[in-house]
Amino acid sequence: MERKAEEMHALLTDLIKKHADWENAGIYIETKADGTKEEKRPELDKLMEACREGRVDLVLVDSMRHFSRNTVDGVEILRIFSDLNVDLLFEKEGIHTDRIGIDFLVNMLDALSGNEVISRSAYMKRSIKRRFEEGTYKQSIPPYGYKKTKKGLEVVPKQAAVVREVFAMVLEGKGAGTIRRELNDRGIVSPSGGKWSQSVLRHMISNPVYTGVMEFQKTYVDNQFRQRRNKGEYDKYVIRGHHEAIITEEAFENAQISVRQRAKECGRTDETNAGRGGRRYCFTGMLECASCGATMYRHKLKGDAACWLCHTHVVTPAQCGMKPVGDTDLKNAFLNVLNKLTWADMHGEGRNFILWPFEESLDQKGEAYKALAELKDFLKKWEITDETEAFPEDAFRKMVDHCTVDTGIKVIFHFRCGIELEESLSRTCMEGREE
Repeated sequence: MERKAEEMHALLTDLIKKHADWENAGIYIETKADGTKEEKRPELDKLMEACREGRVDLVLVDSMRHFSRNTVDGVEILRIFSDLNVDLLFEKEGIHTDRIGIDFLVNMLDALSGNEVISRSAYMKRSIKRRFEEGTYKQSIPPYGYKKTKKGLEVVPKQAAVVREVFAMVLEGKGAGTIRRELNDRGIVSPSGGKWSQSVLRHMISNPVYTGVMEFQKTYVDNQFRQRRNKGEYDKYVIRGHHEAIITEEAFENAQISVRQRAKECGRTDETNAGRGGRRYCFTGMLECASCGATMYRHKLKGDAACWLCHTHVVTPAQCGMKPVGDTDLKNAFLNVLNKLTWADMHGEGRNFILWPFEESLDQKGEAYKALAELKDFLKKWEITDETEAFPEDAFRKMVDHCTVDTGIKVIFHFRCGIELEESLSRTCMEGREE
């Protein structure tokens, strides 16, 4: 590439010397851009800046095919030069913009540049399609667990053992986050050579390549040279027995069932992480950190205990000082709120001392008033208790919109009817926390 740049520099220098009335204002040569995405052409940006500063009034280009291979971008560049009153001379084609109209030049650009790229792209697509159909297409980067050989994909034993272990953990009911932590804690290197991520694991778990199946044309490149996910726009090609399997098809299918079940439990709506923080636990997606506003997630402790952690604090402790809050503490705090509301209702002579002032301000036909009525109906049946086991999970979900948590100090319950009730928290022992 450097040699070509040097040769191009020498060629342009000689061309400039042949014109005694020309002064060399600088030579700008792209060495990496393919011409299909103009935003990746830093030398062109430098040339444009020189034109804007008035240091250039004529641009010499060796050939139109090196100017742009995308008609839309090419036209845009031509118009910028026109607005700057800068002429262009294409040496190979002998085209000078001061002697022809821009429309004619645009047509020339389309013929020499855009059509060339499109036809080349069409040829490559036909070639790849034929190899898809014949099953001879080879991936440039083999999936983790395999290496590329002249014969095709060959199993890498050490990596294959990791793949089998990952699927085994999925079948045990473990999620991508748990698997990621276990692999990283044990120092097992990811496909990229670094730490494992949940997205990489999810892709691995959903990839049938480990059963010996190869799927082709899962993605495609559109007319603007952007890669798209194939959602039925083109045929997909599936070849079974393409290479040696690492896991059985039965194990793969059972893993997909396990993933879908876990996603359902967690409130996700698809194979991505959409809907994270669903409804697997009563407080999932409900707790907001009072310090930074991040959502808190559940962390299992030894035995049946659990706590809730601020995501920001776990990732970057310096940005948030929120500490773990016990699951039991949160449940007991809500029980205290229900007990206080019930006591106020019992001693209010027909009016709940806590809810009444708020009730007077509500529209009796609005949703908030309906939610308040449901809360009052629930309180009529509630029996005051301090037993954590009595925590009404379903009712909590129906009555409370979200909670703001300040560890060790308080939690504010934001009810769906609009009322906000604050309750103090007591810290439970976090010793023995499992990372």
